[in-house]
Amino acid sequence: MNPIRRWLVLTGLCVILLTSSLITYTYMHLLELPLFSNRIDLENINSVVTDQEGNTYVLDKQQRILEWNPSGKIDLIVDAHDNWLQRNVLLRDEQEFTQLRKITIDEQGNMYVSRSHFSRNRVFLQSEDIIRYTPSGKPEGEPLYTRTYDPPLEHTAGQLTALMISGDSLYFYEMNEIGLLLRQLELKNNTMTEVLQIKIPQTIGIQNVSGWQSGHIYFTSKSGAVYQVGTSNDLSKITSNIIKLPQSDGVGKYPYRIGVSSNQQLYVGDIGQQKIIRFPIGNKNVEQNIPAVWLDESQLKEFGHDTVLNDISSMGVGRDGTVTIGAVDAVIQANENGENVRVIYQPEMSGYMLLKLWGVRLCALLIVISLLWIVRHIYIHMMNRKVSILIKQLLAFLIVLTILLNYFSSKVTERITQDLQSQIREKLNLAIYLSTNQLPLSEMQALQEPQDFKSQTYLAMSMQNERILSGTDNTTMKEFYSELYTYRAGKLYILTDYGDPVGPFYPVALNDQYQKVLQGETIYNEETDRDGSWLEAVGPIYDQNRNIIGMHEIGVSAESLHAKTDLLYNQMFKLIAISAPITAILFSILTMFIMSSIRKLRASAAEMAAGHWGTRVHIGGVRDEINELGDQFNTMASQIEQYISNIQLLSHSYYRFVPKPFLDFLGKKDMTEVALGNQVEKEMCMMICSIRSFYQHTKGMETTEIFDLINLFLGSAGPRIRHAGGIINDYADASLFSLFPRWTEDAMEAALSIRGRLNEYNLEQLAVGGRTLDVGIVIHRGNLLLGVVGEEERMANAVISEDVNTVFELERLSQQLGVSILITAEVYEALEQKHHYGIRDLGDIQPSVDEHTMRLYEVYDGDAEDQRRLKARTLETFEQGLTYFRDGRFLEARTAFLQIIRQNAKDEAAKLYFYLSDEYYSRGADEGWHGQLKMLGTA
Repeated sequence: MNPIRRWLVLTGLCVILLTSSLITYTYMHLLELPLFSNRIDLENINSVVTDQEGNTYVLDKQQRILEWNPSGKIDLIVDAHDNWLQRNVLLRDEQEFTQLRKITIDEQGNMYVSRSHFSRNRVFLQSEDIIRYTPSGKPEGEPLYTRTYDPPLEHTAGQLTALMISGDSLYFYEMNEIGLLLRQLELKNNTMTEVLQIKIPQTIGIQNVSGWQSGHIYFTSKSGAVYQVGTSNDLSKITSNIIKLPQSDGVGKYPYRIGVSSNQQLYVGDIGQQKIIRFPIGNKNVEQNIPAVWLDESQLKEFGHDTVLNDISSMGVGRDGTVTIGAVDAVIQANENGENVRVIYQPEMSGYMLLKLWGVRLCALLIVISLLWIVRHIYIHMMNRKVSILIKQLLAFLIVLTILLNYFSSKVTERITQDLQSQIREKLNLAIYLSTNQLPLSEMQALQEPQDFKSQTYLAMSMQNERILSGTDNTTMKEFYSELYTYRAGKLYILTDYGDPVGPFYPVALNDQYQKVLQGETIYNEETDRDGSWLEAVGPIYDQNRNIIGMHEIGVSAESLHAKTDLLYNQMFKLIAISAPITAILFSILTMFIMSSIRKLRASAAEMAAGHWGTRVHIGGVRDEINELGDQFNTMASQIEQYISNIQLLSHSYYRFVPKPFLDFLGKKDMTEVALGNQVEKEMCMMICSIRSFYQHTKGMETTEIFDLINLFLGSAGPRIRHAGGIINDYADASLFSLFPRWTEDAMEAALSIRGRLNEYNLEQLAVGGRTLDVGIVIHRGNLLLGVVGEEERMANAVISEDVNTVFELERLSQQLGVSILITAEVYEALEQKHHYGIRDLGDIQPSVDEHTMRLYEVYDGDAEDQRRLKARTLETFEQGLTYFRDGRFLEARTAFLQIIRQNAKDEAAKLYFYLSDEYYSRGADEGWHGQLKMLGTA
């Protein structure tokens, strides 16, 4: 290759590398999706909204935006927070924790997201803002609006809520000391206007709000009711005109989420009743707006869904009247009549999204390939296939050093994290224990319904609850929170919540952990919800008669732990970044000093290679291993001619070589006793192991690469066979034939070991973009005649038996059956503990027209993990299908095998039975058929 072409190739590779790196970095969040799944699990939904075209947008706890079209196919995935590199590799932010809370969409498809910025331990709310994303998911520079809290708010949730779009305006609410402040942001000129200040008594409490026009604004309260704000055409800037809707409160009710449609219908998610209530709000007389159940769990079950409505995270109504509900891990959608209900748990990616996903994966693969080709190009064309020992040692040293530093840093971080978790757990349990006598029992028992919010009893209980943790001088306890639950009539309710996001008697599901508390146990729990991750201890609360009347929870945000571990990670990152280059420089200097002696030794070796046997090397300095190597080199030079002569004499005896295990079978002590015609007959297992499609796999390879591949395979399989007590009899191309004289289990052990290493090798190859291999193994048991054949000057061991021919025939058959390990009935019957292996009966197989049938079995324990699971899962169905086939019930057999293929499209045996069952069902079985499977070309 001429220099110009060489540089053009290198430049092209660098362009591919840079382009692929840019694309991969931009869409790196897509690489975190499951490799072989086209669906995405919804988890802890924060907010959900539907635009005018019926597209749905979901904001989940993983800080990402998912958009799917009306058919339910995902078209967009946005990583709205840090990407994978920032979370897992680069220095981490130690000062701030950001949570995405609400989302809305304008007519152009732009997305508006509100964010809350907390201190790193999530104790203080420092600021909130609203940021806009383009329809393609790109953030647009600075936030549209920012609200900074000075001083920061302690132990509170976000104050910005209810993002709404109308025309070219963005409306949203701010919670303040008076109540709610409605703001309008003109999107064209970024002008902010205060539209309406709503005065709300603190005894009501604001839960969720919807609407932006006076008379059409509604909110749910922490006191458990629904309110209407103002009247139509009221242009006042301040209003205290709030009206409670009838029948919106009461014992057992807790209206939580809220949504208003354009046709004067108000939808309220009541998590107390676990129902969606609809209020017809068109009547001017509020008393006539009688609510009715619009959707409940029984209706959902009628539509075939088991979704519960005990925790509604979001609710919105589209322009077409479609109601969209976020229910923790699912999205529920229905029309205004509660019909056409659709529940989405795992939205499927669209063809465009899959193409984009695999495009990013291809770019990641191109990065690896480009790097390898650049290194190869430099090695071949610029370094002339020579690499200095300095570079080799430096690379090896840096790789080992980096691995060791990362290993030890991860272990240190893991250990410290465990210690911190233990410390937090001890503090939580101790706090629960010490607070037993400080709990406001009388106030807790006095509260009866949500309407008691901010009552004198409620305020007294809240103040006493706050004093539980504030009474200590330990500053670390300031990060902790205390919550009280009440247990009444078999149901669990929150009385005081962290940051007061909900009011008293907010219903809570009784999970297994809470059931333990009701048994009198104090538990430690790590919980994740849409607001974050929490470390918490929960203990029972007893009344004077030692009856459990509630629970006391003391916890801390997991971000408090993450802040400390991130600080430690950053310190480790800086340590590695500084120490590795310094150590590499020092190592290079030391290596260059040592190499001066090696260069002298190399020059002398070159003289000897030229035939100058009298060459001697002289290495001065302090006596060390290299000096000793020089002495040995000189000794070698004087003896090499004698060695060559001796080797020539000994080479003739090597031609008579017979492997030692065969000598044992023949009863010979050494090779001098071996003679032509020595033989013995024994029953044992035979195993052939070969690389499948070897010639197709090695097509285009260099000769050296082919030999390296063969030796890699044989070098891996041989020791495993010997370790299992086997004897390698013969090598042929990319296969080896071995014998197992002891037990049948020995052959099984060797086969599973070889396949296990192969699976590891294939995973390693996939990780670096290399080629994978497929190795087929056949095991048979029978009588063999072992002996020595040849002539006086050249002898070799030999194995003669019809069973040997059977093994080689089955080798071809195993590939047709798609089986990694194939055993015969003789092997299966000889196994003492068959249940220890994953074995599948393949039935009676007829390899060709003129051959008899053979009972064969598949050992799928040697398959890759995914295939092993699928074959184990479909084992019973396969056996049933096999029974149908043998009985001539071809339609049932066809159905059974089709069911397997749908679950595992790679099951070749099931495919063969399916096709033959289908053929026989259509035209009838062949004459002379007795339940056997005839292979391709025989029927």
